[in-house]
Amino acid sequence: MTWAQILKRARRIGQQYEAGGYWTPEEWLVVANQVQTEIIQQTEGILVHDSSKTTTASVSYIEIPNTFLNIQEVYCDNKPLTYKKPWQISAIDPDWKKASEGTPLYIWQEGQNLYFWPTPDSAYDLILYGTKKPADMTGDDSIPYDDISTLYSYHINIVLGLIANMFSDMDKKEQVLWLTKYEDAKIRMFRELQEGAPSSGLSFPPREKVFTSEV
Repeated sequence: MTWAQILKRARRIGQQYEAGGYWTPEEWLVVANQVQTEIIQQTEGILVHDSSKTTTASVSYIEIPNTFLNIQEVYCDNKPLTYKKPWQISAIDPDWKKASEGTPLYIWQEGQNLYFWPTPDSAYDLILYGTKKPADMTGDDSIPYDDISTLYSYHINIVLGLIANMFSDMDKKEQVLWLTKYEDAKIRMFRELQEGAPSSGLSFPPREKVFTSEV
């Protein structure tokens, strides 16, 4: 569906409940783009994105490109790095902050920065894997999810997300109903794509995800 078709469908359902009639087309579009991003973020691995970066000697972090919604794996000179929070590193080495520079072993994220320990002592080649932020829809002919044909059947999820948002300040009973439908649709989308998505950049190849928080 195009954005115009998505909007028409959401409005038609909203009119049945006398909801959403006060929204301008611009407000509908803002919410739709927020919903689209939320769907892709929660069904992580659907829009795969990778980026090559290089560390800088004596600099403990790099800035994560804003094209990522999240980072799931990081490779340094073709070797996977392990995610550990600072307190976890401290449990391994109480003097970790005084450690000499060297080849990075661990990573953690703070905001838009990705930190390394030890601090790199040289320029290391990095490959970042994560979920790509979908392009915003901008007009009537825009197609969500970066116009990927395998995701066409899931355009209805954006309609459900729009309807759930319509009731955010109105009928709480109806909001719960549509929010439940929306959440169920996202779970179903994730399961279906993980089980049956073709190897066309829609899901990660089967490999260990190393960028996972350890308890």
